[in-house]
Amino acid sequence: MVAATILLGLCALAALGAATALLGQTTWLHDQQQSANSTAISRAVSSAVAQASSSHADPGSASASASAVATSKYPTAGSALQDQVHQQQKGGLVMTLLLVLAAGFLAYGVFRGRYWSRWGVLGFWVLSTFTGTFAGLSYLLAIGSSLPAAFKVLAFIASLSLIVAVVLVNLGSSTAYFALSRPTHAGAPQRRGLFAPRPREARPTRAGTPAGGRGKSVLASSAADRGEAYVEKQRAKKRSAANAEAIARGAELARSRAKASKSRRSTDS
Repeated sequence: MVAATILLGLCALAALGAATALLGQTTWLHDQQQSANSTAISRAVSSAVAQASSSHADPGSASASASAVATSKYPTAGSALQDQVHQQQKGGLVMTLLLVLAAGFLAYGVFRGRYWSRWGVLGFWVLSTFTGTFAGLSYLLAIGSSLPAAFKVLAFIASLSLIVAVVLVNLGSSTAYFALSRPTHAGAPQRRGLFAPRPREARPTRAGTPAGGRGKSVLASSAADRGEAYVEKQRAKKRSAANAEAIARGAELARSRAKASKSRRSTDS
């Protein structure tokens, strides 16, 4: 579990490095946000003109109105655009700090062998992917994109480290390690890891008892075993009946002998 703990720490550090690298990419973020806002304005104007044409309204008036509304919502210059860029950088940093805290907590649980940490790491990876953190699956696939090199390399390391950590904590040996600290429940079977081999089912022996010798299973017994048990039961009934009959004959013979002896004594007297 030391390897999984190290990988979780590496994931946190790489994600924090990616967020820090993004703080130095203000010019790139400015250009990307400006391009995205211009595209959004063009789509809003095109949609307004199409609606005006279909309703026989003035397309020019609709275009001017939609352009004014879209420009206020999607700025392409000035302080409003700078504020959007700053919010992106700030949001990425705050989200990464939360990721670092969660990864540190899980790393401690994995290192101490806490039984919940295996599912915690898996859930952490799912949440990281769907919330768009720098350790999510999307940044593993973005290594070939046009993102800034420093940012995408660090985000790739964070994403890959977390995926490998998920695999390690779900191996069969890891599951057994985590099970040592799990509260015991009588009769509850041990859960296997996601990547552990499927356990072999116990095979019934000739007498219908599983190979482990822990008791006879009715579902596991074969038709031959059940037939043999029935024959043995019938034999036991016959032996019991024969013994009862023999006892009855012995008692009757004893009574006859007693009567004969009593008759002889009476005659002699």
